[in-house]
Amino acid sequence: MINRIILYVLALLLFACEGQELPDASLAVEAYIYTGKPVRDIKLSLVKPINGIDEQIPVSDATVYIIWNSRYYPLEEDTIPGHFVYKFSNLTIESEESYTLYIKYHNKDYFAETTVPNPPVGFKANKDTLLLNSTNDLINLSWQNSDSTWFLGVIAPGKEISTDFPFNNFFSLPTRDSKLTITPEDIHIVGPQQFVLFGITEDYEKLYRISNSSIGSSNVGNVSNGFGIFAAFSSDTLSFVALEN
Repeated sequence: MINRIILYVLALLLFACEGQELPDASLAVEAYIYTGKPVRDIKLSLVKPINGIDEQIPVSDATVYIIWNSRYYPLEEDTIPGHFVYKFSNLTIESEESYTLYIKYHNKDYFAETTVPNPPVGFKANKDTLLLNSTNDLINLSWQNSDSTWFLGVIAPGKEISTDFPFNNFFSLPTRDSKLTITPEDIHIVGPQQFVLFGITEDYEKLYRISNSSIGSSNVGNVSNGFGIFAAFSSDTLSFVALEN
């Protein structure tokens, strides 16, 4: 639901800036790539506002590429309509590399570019257990951030819960700091936990602020001719255990 709201707000902002009315249906892009992982989170849809609520229609008849080092890597639609993936292993997502998303849809070209941020350096915790019944127990997290990268933390119980974007399990607001604290109030399930610290792009940081009803600049979104986001992420993960006294 949060992503549908994000896309609708983006549409209103972008077309309002151009002094145009929102068309009956606009191409929306939700595209995420991660260091060291296959490209599989490229989602295309048409968004058609109906009585103030947007209806998303999957787009299957688009030509989609990732461009890296001047080479075009063709994506194919996955089993889920509107979701495009790269099915081979010769496209690698690396820190500090730039990638372009190119979409051709109904004789119109769409482009977006992103540069993969560096993962957190020296990411560590002062302990690996948290007592849930103690109001004074804390886990202090720290890392280096000499280049002022934006970071976002996510907590997920165990290894069976996906920690890829988009999430419903945000822990922290985007921060350029180099420390966070986990308290018992942040944990809702006893047992093994994963804390994933993501390096995020500035484009995604702006999008996150819009999704939390704090609208920033009106040029949020980096897709030419359409709206939405193409963003890259790096990450590091720490494990800890939530215990009852």
